[in-house]
Amino acid sequence: MRWRAKRGGAPPPPPPAAPAHPSRFARSLTRPGRGGSRGLGAALAERFLELGDHVVVCGRSADACRGVERRLAGRFPEQKVGAVRCDVGVYADQEELGRRAVELMGGVDIWVANAGLSMEGKVNVREAAPEALEAIVRTNLLGPMFSARAAFGVMAGQPDGGKVFLVDGTGAWGNATPGNAAYGATKRGLTQFLKTMQSEAQGSGVRVHMCSPGMVVTDLLVNSNRDNPKVLKFFNILAEKPATVAAWLVPRMRGVQGGGKYFKFLTTWGVMYRFATAAWRRNRFFDVDAARAAARAGAAAKKAA
Repeated sequence: MRWRAKRGGAPPPPPPAAPAHPSRFARSLTRPGRGGSRGLGAALAERFLELGDHVVVCGRSADACRGVERRLAGRFPEQKVGAVRCDVGVYADQEELGRRAVELMGGVDIWVANAGLSMEGKVNVREAAPEALEAIVRTNLLGPMFSARAAFGVMAGQPDGGKVFLVDGTGAWGNATPGNAAYGATKRGLTQFLKTMQSEAQGSGVRVHMCSPGMVVTDLLVNSNRDNPKVLKFFNILAEKPATVAAWLVPRMRGVQGGGKYFKFLTTWGVMYRFATAAWRRNRFFDVDAARAAARAGAAAKKAA
């Protein structure tokens, strides 16, 4: 069964019942220089904690990890909270993440491979730096593969197995992503990887799923589109805050049974409803008029030069 948020229609069915015991949740997240301090990953961690779970988060910056650990532990003193420096594109780091999570929590029930890296601005493949393309592929495709491998190493030996969640993005359904080709290609690749992992996971006790958060207002989304007023207009209509998306996703992650589920926060019905109510969503997150004025001023200055 698939749970979907149908905006403007009948309410979605309730999420499946959550387990009676707390989940032990390890989150994989890579953001250059930022660690797990913001965005969807941080919102997911906070929502798991709000529901009584133990959490381990990771990020590439050791300082950012320590800051997140202090903040979350201060807010949720009765749960176990850990943070581990980890570059998801390095398998040894992911293996260490799993080891540390088991050491802190006794096991891992849910592992969310939500690392994400995108091109800064829109850059065609022929003009993109090779190292930038490589970094995106390593983070967005090899990262989830390494997460799955590390998670299997932990979960296959647990009596109840565990659940691994991949996270999709634009390009996952085969659409073109001009100016961000590597990102779109990696997300398309994840949909095939999901099917392969479903097959390979049979009999292991580990279940692999995909979740689709839709458009989330994060640095990753904004930094690659901040100079495009048309795109910012669509963000105002379609995007949501990380906490809103996390509040919808986490109960489904905790309660899902079986394997191969694909949870989609933003559905076709949701898109239709949001466009129908676009007038009430004007400039929710971004001042499109100011962005247009800045773009015109930039174009005029460039022409004058």
